[in-house]
Amino acid sequence: MKGSVAFNLEWNSKDQTFDRDLYAFRTFHEAGVISAAV
Repeated sequence: MKGSVAFNLEWNSKDQTFDRDLYAFRTFHEAGVISAAV
């Protein structure tokens, strides 16, 4: 699935949540599920 973009919007995000989301986006990208994340 090429050209898939993940979008995540959070209000007042904590550092732990941000780190978790970056890890998830990286994992999805490495698995070929998404090509970009915003």
